[in-house]
Amino acid sequence: MKKILLMMAMVVAGMGLHAQEVEWGVKGGLTYNMTDLGLKSAVNTSGEVFSGERSNNGWHLGLAVRDEFTKNFYVQLDGLYNQSKFTLSGTDANGNPIQTELMQQSIQTNLTPGIKMFHFLRVQVGLNGNIWLDDAYADTFGRFELGYQLGVGVDLGPLTFDIGYNASFKDNRGDWNGIPLSQNRGELLMSVGILL
Repeated sequence: MKKILLMMAMVVAGMGLHAQEVEWGVKGGLTYNMTDLGLKSAVNTSGEVFSGERSNNGWHLGLAVRDEFTKNFYVQLDGLYNQSKFTLSGTDANGNPIQTELMQQSIQTNLTPGIKMFHFLRVQVGLNGNIWLDDAYADTFGRFELGYQLGVGVDLGPLTFDIGYNASFKDNRGDWNGIPLSQNRGELLMSVGILL
């Protein structure tokens, strides 16, 4: 974890060297928990989000910093507070299925290099790190998790519109009140922001 934080600090410091090209701002929006889906079916099921079949069960808000190194290449760093509810499934000691709902609260950092096309359309792929604030979740699965983010966005002047899919590099397994649980974390973030 120290290496990851050091790498992020170096990127932020590198962004500062291009201070005249750095844009700062705020962003926020809705979080859709896709934990039970995984990446393969998340693409297929994201249609449920847009058709209204899958309602949002959380929200996020924070800061964004973007350094445009060239006309078409940039690196963006987001620091967000992210909160959502989700259901974990598992089995008890007797093999009976059980489900429980937990609140997921985290400080989330996204470090995403991206490519800008047609002066307004963006595509980005990068790292997603979470520090879990909710003790019930952190005690079950650990305090820190590293994953990846895939995203697309549109810039209209200072306004930004983003859709990002976050997932973990590994399946999470843990013990909650003596009950073994597993979770393949995935979430869809729909954000609106302003960069100045």
